[in-house]
Amino acid sequence: MDQAKSMKITLIGHGYTGKTSLLKQFTEGEFDERYVATTEGGDFKSWAVERGGELYDLNLWTVSGQACRYPGSVPPITFRGSNAIVLVFAIVDEQSMTVLEEWRNKALEIVHPETPFVLVANKCDKKRMSERDISQLAEQSGYDLWFQTSAKTGENVSRLFEETADLVISKTANLTSKNSILNLRPPRPKKKKCKCG
Repeated sequence: MDQAKSMKITLIGHGYTGKTSLLKQFTEGEFDERYVATTEGGDFKSWAVERGGELYDLNLWTVSGQACRYPGSVPPITFRGSNAIVLVFAIVDEQSMTVLEEWRNKALEIVHPETPFVLVANKCDKKRMSERDISQLAEQSGYDLWFQTSAKTGENVSRLFEETADLVISKTANLTSKNSILNLRPPRPKKKKCKCG
């Protein structure tokens, strides 16, 4: 088997929405009832998946607890190189939903235009949204996928990460190898020609 391809999936969104818990549930099958703010620099987990005889290393990142208070405080390096952006809100926290567009716009300033966006309504073990409402929210804002999850029970957590990875791989197949989404970088701004004399 060839060397594994690296894929960066970045989870962003308001604080207390369960981003780190989603990573822990997916990679370790565990959930901690206590809230522990994500450390400075964010949290990181790694997971390998095989698709079509090829191995992919999923590098899963979250923003730090401090940065969760305000999207503008997130350093650009958090988004750079992301092959997919996952926006997480908590169904029980209306504020986390109202700031989704702000988070999305921040990411769009930095990531490549082809980067997929995934919407996650977390904490469905406490309260559920109708699929119609989530679907409409995702469609109106242009998300590629959406999920209703519970980091506590594990509901749809594996689907979230596996189908997001499949989406990235699918988009890669539809692009030329030169522009593979696994190697996407934001397009460089064109330099203005100096009209001298």
